[in-house]
Amino acid sequence: MSPRGAGPDQPKPPAPGKPPVVGVEKVTCACGHEADLPLFDDRRDRLYRDVRRKKLAAGPCPDCRRQAHAELTARQQAEAARRKAARPAPPAPKQKASQPPAGRLPDGSEFRVTYDAAAERWVGTLTVPTPEGGKAFEGEAGAVFRLLGLLDRRYRAWLAAQATPSAGGAAGGSGGAGG
Repeated sequence: MSPRGAGPDQPKPPAPGKPPVVGVEKVTCACGHEADLPLFDDRRDRLYRDVRRKKLAAGPCPDCRRQAHAELTARQQAEAARRKAARPAPPAPKQKASQPPAGRLPDGSEFRVTYDAAAERWVGTLTVPTPEGGKAFEGEAGAVFRLLGLLDRRYRAWLAAQATPSAGGAAGGSGGAGG
């Protein structure tokens, strides 16, 4: 057995909390068009039907109300677009400080930082292991992360200088044939 209103030939049950519509009355609105006033059971609607009828007749019909709203929205959007076009262009966003190239420090790299309260500065070193034993970079800054960034940039600049081939010394043997 199917629940009430579930079959294809049965009417849809009313929404919860709303009484079923028992009829429709045509009311002439302020715009001159006619609109439907849904009528409910007399014992529920008797007190409010006249008020709803006056309210519907005092304003424009639903179609005219939708059209007026669409015109108002279009007018407001056109006005906003005109104001936006007249507004000066916003300043270009500030460039962030250049970020160090991606990559990590070699294994075994060590930061040592110390705060000097008298000078209100952070002083530190970055020691990076190299095949020759190790390379130390020193620096100081007013903030810890600025100091770490400074030491990292110094290491990366040194690393880039090491990566560029030197102009004079080509690697190779003695240049002669063995004999």
